[in-house]
Amino acid sequence: MPEPSAALSARIYECARLTGEFRLRSGAVSEEYFDKYLFESDPHLLREIAEGQHDLEPFGISTTIVEPGFFRTELLVEGASTVWADISIDDYTERTKATIAGWRSMNGQQGGDPAKLAAALVTIAGLEQKPLRWMAGADSVASAEGKAKELLAQANAHRDLSTNLDH
Repeated sequence: MPEPSAALSARIYECARLTGEFRLRSGAVSEEYFDKYLFESDPHLLREIAEGQHDLEPFGISTTIVEPGFFRTELLVEGASTVWADISIDDYTERTKATIAGWRSMNGQQGGDPAKLAAALVTIAGLEQKPLRWMAGADSVASAEGKAKELLAQANAHRDLSTNLDH
């Protein structure tokens, strides 16, 4: 099987490695600890890991990155899944208040149907040729299209300068 790239391995190591004094479940003490939850909570690193898994397809291992939009679940129900931290940094107070208000206003308004998402995920899992990246929801598709247009505009902005650099 292919080895993960050294750069990706280094990013996982840098993200997940903690130093200090840690008492392990066994009772042993260690000066370093690798916390998988640190890289599992980094969407950019997870995408990089999943894209790196593409090399495993010849071995019958496939990976699909699911880019979900907003689905009407209990995610934004305060007390059920959402707990807001106290605002502790004055410089961020107004922005944080606006962000929280935005999230609160979305509760119960999300366009995605979780039952349809579940059925679609089963469909994706059953495909012979699974996509590397799948946008789940119309809002996710719109976001991806917007990003693609933005990147294309940036590529075209200085096309002559960019493409005239060869020998």
